[in-house]
Amino acid sequence: FRGGAFPHAQTGNIVFVGICFLTSDYKRIMRYILPIIAFVFGVILARVLQIKLSKLQVKTEKAIVLTFAIIPLFVSGFIPFEFNNVANPLISFASGVQVQIYRSCLKLPFTCTMCVGNLLRCSENFTNFFAQKDKTYLLKTMFYLFVIVVFGIGGGLLYVLEPYFGLNSVFIPALCLVFCQILTLWGYKE
Repeated sequence: FRGGAFPHAQTGNIVFVGICFLTSDYKRIMRYILPIIAFVFGVILARVLQIKLSKLQVKTEKAIVLTFAIIPLFVSGFIPFEFNNVANPLISFASGVQVQIYRSCLKLPFTCTMCVGNLLRCSENFTNFFAQKDKTYLLKTMFYLFVIVVFGIGGGLLYVLEPYFGLNSVFIPALCLVFCQILTLWGYKE
C-alpha cells in the first residue's frame, strides 16, 4: 500500500476507482487507474514475449520475461514517496508480468501476487478431499495452503521491514524474483 493505492492488488484499486467515480472525486481517480493500466500492460508485454520467444523455441523464456518484472521493481525502490504516482504503476506493471509468467506450479493453477483464487482452490480441494476421500485433493489443499501462508509471511515481513528500509523495502521482492530467475535458468541447464 504505497501512497494510498495498491501497487499489487488491482481489486483494491478498482474499488477505489468506483468510490472516486461515485463520489465525484475525479482528482484522485488517476491514482488508482494508472496502476490498473500498468498491470494490464505488464500482462500484455509478458504474453507477447512468451509467444514470440516460444516461436523461437527459447527454453529460458520465463527467465527472460521475468527481467521485465525485476527492473521496474528495482527502479521503484529509488523513487521517493512524493512520486508514488510514478512508482505505483511501475510496481503494478511488474505485478502484471509476474502474474502472467507464474500461472501454475506443479501443474496446479495459482496466482503469485494475490490470494483469492488460491483460497478458493484450497477450499475447493479441501471439500473434495472430504467428499471423495481422495488424498490427491489433500495434497492440492496443502499446496494452496502453503502458497497462502508464504504470501502472508512475505507481506508481513515487508510490513515489519518497511520502517527500517522505507521505500527500499521493494528491493526484497525484487531480489526474490532475481533468485527465481536464477533457479529458472539453472533448471534449464542441460
